[in-house]
Amino acid sequence: LKRYANEEMKFDEDKLHDMIGNYEFQEWLKVQDNNNKFLKFLLDNDYLEDFMGEEIFLEDEGSLQTAEALYYDVDKYLVDLQAFTNYIYFISPKTREYFKDNEKWNDTIVGKFAEFNCDDFVNNELLSYTNKASTIESLKNKVTSIHFFKFLAENVTFDDKFTSLPFIADDETAVDDFEDKFLFFTSEKGHKVCESEWMSSIPVAFISNDYAKATKDYLKENFGVQIFSDEIIVKDIILSDDYHDEINESQQEDKDTSVAFVKYCFEHESLFGSGSLRNYALNSYDCDGDESFVLYEDNIFFPSECFDEY
Repeated sequence: LKRYANEEMKFDEDKLHDMIGNYEFQEWLKVQDNNNKFLKFLLDNDYLEDFMGEEIFLEDEGSLQTAEALYYDVDKYLVDLQAFTNYIYFISPKTREYFKDNEKWNDTIVGKFAEFNCDDFVNNELLSYTNKASTIESLKNKVTSIHFFKFLAENVTFDDKFTSLPFIADDETAVDDFEDKFLFFTSEKGHKVCESEWMSSIPVAFISNDYAKATKDYLKENFGVQIFSDEIIVKDIILSDDYHDEINESQQEDKDTSVAFVKYCFEHESLFGSGSLRNYALNSYDCDGDESFVLYEDNIFFPSECFDEY
């Protein structure tokens, strides 16, 4: 300390405050070992509590900050927030390690450092007007997405705005959001059904299977992600007024698509009520052999020898 003090300076508290503004002293203080020793000097001389507002605490990246500008212990969150550590300023782990068994230090710093609030960090930092676009872009990376949604599931109260965030599908692509689509956990059968031509106009996405179990439970509870079932396809899509026109138009693209649609419905006939498909057109042909799609009230018949004779 004498190195950075005036020759006539006596080391009272006011002089120490003045010395902290010295550029050379600040550079000296950025060296971890020096920083440890200076903080211990303040602690041992009962000055530390009065210096919490000074930029003397070494941040993980090497800058000097005040106590209230730094988080003290966020280690348990950093694994899942690696992509966003540029928003998290925390005291050097080596400083923590140096003082970990010092009771006086532990008593002195109570309530002095910033407290990491998971909800605030997500809602007011990552999803702020300034940072949201950057956050969304980062979440298109699979590793980032898997860790971030795990962090949400374990630490953050759900908010409807989270459904506007991208996620990773089971084909490794990034999907822009969770909104206005049917969402399923990965399913081989689900893919086969949803890739049918008659389903081509229905928005569907399958969530990557690499998300953690806690994340999957969180997505199921809050984001509307479902376990695929034929019952959902029948009751929520085929028999829904919201999607009838789209399905009816798609299944009329050609005869093969119509046949595939009818076959699917037949295979799951127990899920349909009597007459529930009457508003879907069927592929038919007239006396001249010309094909068209018509509704049941247009007097559709099964092929017969009598019809052929007529």
